[in-house]
This record gives sequence, C-alpha cells and structure tokens, in this order.
Amino acid sequence: MRSADFLSLISERRARILRQASLFSLTALAIVVLAGAALAAPETRATGDDYRVQPGDTLEIHLWNEGDKGHDFVVDPLGNISYPMAGILSVKGMTVREITQRLTAELSKHLKAPRVSVNVKALAPQTLLAAGAAKRVYVLGAVAKPGAYELAPGVRVVDAVALAGGLAPNAAASRATLSGEERGKLPLDLEKLLAGGDITHNIPLNPGDVLFVPAQDPESTSVTVIVIGQVQRPGTHRLPLGARLSDAMSASGGAGERADLKRAKLTRAELTVTIDLDAVFRKGDLSGDLALQQGDIILVPERARQ
Repeated sequence: MRSADFLSLISERRARILRQASLFSLTALAIVVLAGAALAAPETRATGDDYRVQPGDTLEIHLWNEGDKGHDFVVDPLGNISYPMAGILSVKGMTVREITQRLTAELSKHLKAPRVSVNVKALAPQTLLAAGAAKRVYVLGAVAKPGAYELAPGVRVVDAVALAGGLAPNAAASRATLSGEERGKLPLDLEKLLAGGDITHNIPLNPGDVLFVPAQDPESTSVTVIVIGQVQRPGTHRLPLGARLSDAMSASGGAGERADLKRAKLTRAELTVTIDLDAVFRKGDLSGDLALQQGDIILVPERARQ
C-alpha cells in the first residue's frame, strides 16, 4: 500500500470513530488534526467489562438516590471494600457489573430502589506493572469501550479516546484525569480538547498511564419541579437543564378546562411571582417564559366561576 493511501486510511478510520462521540458535533473533526499518525498501527487489547478487580484498585462509587457526588474506595489486600449500609464486601475477582449488582442487592435492604454506579478509577500499581502491562495505557470510566490498549510511539490523549470508541453520552468530559507513575495525577478538560481544539490538554501518553473519564451526576443535567392546580397531570416532573415554564406545562399535559393562565404563580424558595401564561401561549410573549430552577413550584389556579 502506498504511503499516501495508508495515511488516508488512518484519517478515515479515526474520523469514523470520533464522529460517534455524542458530546461533539462538527467540532469533533478537529480531532483528526490534533491526533498524530500513531493511531494507525496498534492492535488493541481491551479488558473492558471483563476486567476483574484486584487488591489495590480504586473504585469510584456513586449512590445517586442520596445525592452522592461519588467516593473512592481502595480494595484492601484481602480484596474487600467497606461501604456504608452494605458493610464489608469481597470484590476481588469481580467485574464492575458484578460489584454493582452485589452492592445494589445489599443497599436494597435499607433503601428503596437504590441506583448505584461503579467505575474502576485507578488500577493497583502491581496491576500496571504486571507482565506486558507497562506497554499499555488504560482508558476507564465513561467511554464507549473502557479497557487496556497497546501503547504505540507518539500516542496522545486524543488517540486514547478514539481507541476507546469515544466518550459515553453521560461523560463529564471537563473533569477527566490522567494518572501515571511519572506524572502523578493531572486534571484534563477533554471538552476543551475535543470540542474547542485546545491542544494543551492533548498530552503524550507514557506506559501504564490511566485516563479516567467520570460520569455526570444526573442532577447536574436536569431540574425537578412541581406543577399543581388546573393541569392535566399535576405532580413532580424532571426536566432537562435550561427548561422553561412552557416545558413544565407540556410535561404536565397542558392546562385544564378551568385554568386561569393569566394568574399562574411561580414559587422559588420564599419568593412567589404571578406569571401571565396566557400571554406566553396565546400572544407569544416569551418574556414570561422563565427558565426553571431546581425545586420550583408552579401553580395554575382555577378560573373564577361566572
């Protein structure tokens, strides 16, 4: 194969993988420019979901029901972790899926429908230095294919993300970290790198480096509001971050037959204001279509009887 054809094949392969990353639109094409030719060569060898936890590994565990921002748990020499309400759990030799299932079962004894997520945040030093491991890099967390990948000369952060299939939809790209024996632990903003083209975050990788991409807290991407009164489906509704009054009304099925939209009320903390939703919907006055915040209460009163 001619050199020009070979490089063309490399670029085409990289672009196809990176277009799948949901975080980016056309700006993801900048990855092709940022990445070097090193991506072309290596065969990958991913542990992925099959990786079995070993003593010394660091697990990041979130309990979303409790508003938990996530905590790190190091597997002790006996292969155990100690988790509140679940006690001491033996996790040695288990996959992330198996640990999640075990932890969920234990927490179900104390909580209703616990929502648990587990990630391998860092591997034990002895794992990284095991036979052949020093020639690999590890891409873990919220990526399409977490695992270990063969390290080729010149590989950088953007190449590692591409090898792992791109970021997962729930990736907190701005809070990634790169850890290694030589460099310690560095914060990385993958959002600036991949969407903004900031090459200062496109760091060359060393053998044994671990690139970790945390998952987003669901609460950081949504707001929960309460809609009561003259609506079709009164109650609590979770809406995307940035949602407005009109979105809350749509989620509640719209106004009831006797709704007085001109005297709707929005309560936020200790402040209550009157909103003319009739002007919003009938006259297109978007000034009254306010952005919602966590915990807002919307009341649509009943129209006075004639």
